[in-house]
Amino acid sequence: MDYSVEEIFFLSGQYDKVVNVSFKYKSESYNLYGKHITGEFIYSPSERKELQDTISKNDFARNDGYVKFKGLLSELSDEKKKILSQKGFKVSDIVNVLQMNGNLVNQYSDTKTRSLPKPIELKVDFSKVDNDLLTIRTYSQMAESGYKLIQEESDQLYAAILNKYGNQISREKFNELFVDNETRKIKKGIRYHQLENKYFSKPGLNSEEDEEFKTLLKERSKDRVPIIIKELEKSTEKLKEIGIQYPQALNIATALASRFEEERLLMCHFPVWWDFERFLHIYLRHVQETQVGERFAKKTQFQYSFKDIRKLIEIVLEKIQDEIEEHFIKSPTKDFKRQGSRSVYYNGDFYTVHIATNGRLMTFYKYNPNQDGV
Repeated sequence: MDYSVEEIFFLSGQYDKVVNVSFKYKSESYNLYGKHITGEFIYSPSERKELQDTISKNDFARNDGYVKFKGLLSELSDEKKKILSQKGFKVSDIVNVLQMNGNLVNQYSDTKTRSLPKPIELKVDFSKVDNDLLTIRTYSQMAESGYKLIQEESDQLYAAILNKYGNQISREKFNELFVDNETRKIKKGIRYHQLENKYFSKPGLNSEEDEEFKTLLKERSKDRVPIIIKELEKSTEKLKEIGIQYPQALNIATALASRFEEERLLMCHFPVWWDFERFLHIYLRHVQETQVGERFAKKTQFQYSFKDIRKLIEIVLEKIQDEIEEHFIKSPTKDFKRQGSRSVYYNGDFYTVHIATNGRLMTFYKYNPNQDGV
């Protein structure tokens, strides 16, 4: 036997590198996948922990067995990719494993703060862009292409339509689409974005609109104060001391109360989104800069800085985008969950994901079988 399960993990698997695996002629793996295959070794949380403990010993065991694999090249059928990820191939079928030389870091056992790949910056001048027209075209094309808009996107679309074509809308259509049946005024969400768009455009808001916009901002903050208090009450038995012990977290929460907007986290036909409540739920529990209270101190922390968390969530969701869409097509009345041994692996960590049937992101945290997560 040329390789063992333990050696594969020791040499390649623990580093999460893309590798090229060559198989022995006429072996089971050769007959199924061909001469060689390119991709990544994959492990469940328990497998990775067990193998990590094993290779930490000076003289570890050498066993034959199957290793699961994520094939990255298109020549593999969906069926074979599924077999690879669920069963894998025998390590005794391997002739050699090739991988690029470079800085090898085991992110799983590394406790340092991680960083995300730097985005590619493209400098574009938007000074002459009509923001309302851009909003209308973007969301209209999304809707026409089968993308379901979340409420915030719908409000932004209607606000842009009012700003751009308000004087062309019939009274009947105006009442049907834009007016709140109870207050008989423009729906609060639409009006907020209508004024917000004008605020950031020239010539801006007049004095009356400016006062109205400030009032809407205050109302947003006021409406969200109970959400903040409720979450803080869950975190501690000493609520009166929160402001003294965790001033930074409290300042961030209150500052975002008026300006936070519901937003889409995954660009797919079925929207995955979060609102202020779920944002707060995640950040007060699992982000180092904003984690509060002795009860939440037991929760797992992300190994990323505050500014990277939203992007981290996007990246993890993108890894399972096809699975999310397939789930809600086949089971629209069931929540989507990837938890425990099925948590999603990315860059050294496993993440638990729970999405409600309406696409609302309920929970997202770093999974640790030995620590309280939610």
